[in-house]
Amino acid sequence: MSSAVFAVDFTDVETTHTNYEAIETLETLGIVNGYGDDTYGPDKVLTRAELATMLTRAMYTIHYNSTDVFTDVPVTHWAREFVDTAYRAGLMVGYNNGCFGPDDKLTYTQTARVILTALGYGDLTWPVGVNAVAHELGLFDDVKVTDYDAGCTRAHAAQMI
Repeated sequence: MSSAVFAVDFTDVETTHTNYEAIETLETLGIVNGYGDDTYGPDKVLTRAELATMLTRAMYTIHYNSTDVFTDVPVTHWAREFVDTAYRAGLMVGYNNGCFGPDDKLTYTQTARVILTALGYGDLTWPVGVNAVAHELGLFDDVKVTDYDAGCTRAHAAQMI
């Protein structure tokens, strides 16, 4: 049995993929992009810059800062405007050393925490409260998390958003 692949852009997301509809919807809305080779990378672990980009595109007007907020996200970084906006909106913070860690991988709990912050859930205990509210709101539906400390995939992040 052969199945079709994502009709518009992503050659690596088949219509039978559990998170196909979420990925397709976010791509149609301009919230997610793939890579230059027409792939989405559904099984790749989400980075901080990618999550900042996805949530900024989904929820905010871009607020670009011409001065460096983080030493590791220069003006030339592909996600600079999204990282700046996520930071200014209070969704994500940097590290104590002045860095953001744009390529640092995110766990399921960390991803859920940022999404919950965007939804207005501020003061949640870590990690139990975060995971409990995420489950209650359905963020983990069709994600089937078995290890909350594992790297959150790009497909699962699309589903959670």
